[in-house]
Amino acid sequence: PQLVTLAELLRDAGFDTAGAVANINVDPVFGFDQGFEHYVCVPARLAAEDPNWRQSNEWLSGTTRGVTEEALGWLDRRGADAAPFFLYLHYLDPHEPYDPPDPHRARFDASSYGDVAPDHRENAARYDAEIQFVDGELGRVLDHLAAAGLAESTAVLLVSDHGEEFGEHGGAYHGWSLFDEQTRVPLLLVAPGSVPAGGRVDEQVRVLDAAPTLLELLGVDVPEWMQGESLLELARGEGEPPGPALSERAYVPLSSYRAPPWKLVHDHETGKSALYDLHADPAETNDVSNERPEVAAELLSALLQLEAEAERDAAAFAGSGGEIQLTPEQIEQLRALGYEDPASE
Repeated sequence: PQLVTLAELLRDAGFDTAGAVANINVDPVFGFDQGFEHYVCVPARLAAEDPNWRQSNEWLSGTTRGVTEEALGWLDRRGADAAPFFLYLHYLDPHEPYDPPDPHRARFDASSYGDVAPDHRENAARYDAEIQFVDGELGRVLDHLAAAGLAESTAVLLVSDHGEEFGEHGGAYHGWSLFDEQTRVPLLLVAPGSVPAGGRVDEQVRVLDAAPTLLELLGVDVPEWMQGESLLELARGEGEPPGPALSERAYVPLSSYRAPPWKLVHDHETGKSALYDLHADPAETNDVSNERPEVAAELLSALLQLEAEAERDAAAFAGSGGEIQLTPEQIEQLRALGYEDPASE
């Protein structure tokens, strides 16, 4: 509660704020509804309507459709003369368990994935089918905005939280490494009249930069304490790219520091680091830390300093939220998505 969210900043600037989410990790129980006047966690709503909702083979795609329906309903209820709005949609597809609905499932043939390890081809095909499905759901929202005459006055920013591994480094899914197949994600920005259409930024940017980008785009002051940098100038073909990117894993003691052409992955438990030259070795197969120890040492120092600063900042908020008691349904949602260990208490 001591933090100020993006939704709070925009609400206080006169925006209507709404969110529809499919991921239990951003459920209101964790405080993510802070600043939203309307916020719906779709799995919670589905569970209230039908306690057996997750027995369906396509329960995950049901949450995706639910997010879209919540968005369309809220847009319809606002009326033509409503205030500017901030609408946050959090789809969970594409995500394990890979179970895309028809007809998308039939459009992707695992046997055509010759560049994927054989044991992972079926999952890769299902994953692509889920991407196509979610693309269609997002298209429904964009079509709705266009039909309401809002397309030319609405900015859209799309970003993902992580990618998936399909055997590139001997693993699967996400959460256990920091290779680029998991950490390099798409960021798309459409802003008619503010950002030229069709542009592509080749320089590295960060998920951290999304919030200040939206604030500047919407004419709202970016607080001095906010991390990240606005990408507007970069999207217009001007300005300098933001700084290096820090990535961390909650389940394993890994951190990475990506400062192209270099990327350092550090294991806090063993104290060992791996260094990759992304220009010469984009697949991250050759650790050159022994050949370039001075680069590895410089990046490790920067990584540790950044994490130390983050820990000092976090200490100001430690314990401010109090204890959280999850319901059995919420625990089951976490377990179904691989976020909770069935053997733990």
